[in-house]
Amino acid sequence: MLCRYRIINQDMKNRTKRKIYVAIFVSILLIVLAGGRQVVNSIFSGKKALAESSESLANATRPPQFLYEFNGSNQKFKSPLAVTTSTEGKIFVADTGHSQIQVLSSRGEWEKDFGRGSLVYPTGLAFFEQKLYVSDPQAQKIFIYQENGEELPALLEHQRLILKDGKPGQFIRPSNIQVSSDHLFYITDIANQCVVVLDQQGKILRSFGSPGTADGQFNYPNALFIDKDNKIYVSDSNNARLQIFNSEGEFLTKITGSNGKLGAMTLPRGVAVNDQGQIYVVDVFSNSVRVYDETGYELWVLGGMGSNQGQFNFPNGICIDNKGLIYITDRENNRIQVFGYK
Repeated sequence: MLCRYRIINQDMKNRTKRKIYVAIFVSILLIVLAGGRQVVNSIFSGKKALAESSESLANATRPPQFLYEFNGSNQKFKSPLAVTTSTEGKIFVADTGHSQIQVLSSRGEWEKDFGRGSLVYPTGLAFFEQKLYVSDPQAQKIFIYQENGEELPALLEHQRLILKDGKPGQFIRPSNIQVSSDHLFYITDIANQCVVVLDQQGKILRSFGSPGTADGQFNYPNALFIDKDNKIYVSDSNNARLQIFNSEGEFLTKITGSNGKLGAMTLPRGVAVNDQGQIYVVDVFSNSVRVYDETGYELWVLGGMGSNQGQFNFPNGICIDNKGLIYITDRENNRIQVFGYK
């Protein structure tokens, strides 16, 4: 009996060992397989990133093309001046002639409108933390709306700017608004010919610029854009140039278009910069969008006078979404045109 017990006991130990070995083997196999999947996923991710990078580089060497257009709700747009998109792809249009905002899906399908009765002449839009900020120079106000159109207390309202010499300036007339990566609001003020910087409570932190034609001065600063490095691009409309500043408002350089191959700016308005650092400037009087590289060399001119697809009649605003699609407000053709790469 003792011998048999030892045999049975030894057999149980052997079975236990085999189970342990099997468990260890299975665990190792699963780890290897998981690692293999990670390697495969890494390979495919790398190929995808490489393909996207190659496509991005290829796109940087050729001009974007007209893709499609949209005209708003049944009442259509009337003199649309600004456009922006949310992180989810919704499209917000300053339907300026109707004193309202129209909201469309990412496919350009009308969803709703809001702002009538409050807005007077909306000219600039910025989407930040699920809220839409609307600059209205005639109302002398920065409106704030929830995505559903609910109006919130204004960021800025009937506020007089105190000039650098301590004297009171004119009431701020905000033409355009953008948000920096450190969550400050930059607005172009066409009354005091400057750029005003606000915190999230609407407190004026500083301003830069003054009336004039010298570097760092403005004559109707209509629109602006802030890039990923917090460089500030300001359309100095009546001086027919684009001025570029650092985040503190120190002048860096300017672009006039005259050093490019296709001619000078006439009346620059909307401005945007894509991920490749190419600078898009809406040039009203030439009915076009001028595209420059980071050095200010003019690469392409999009559009031309007309009402056909890809042509413009007094274009004004522009934005580039997170997919690289370029939205341009075609004011007198009462539409938004979208450019990109096929």
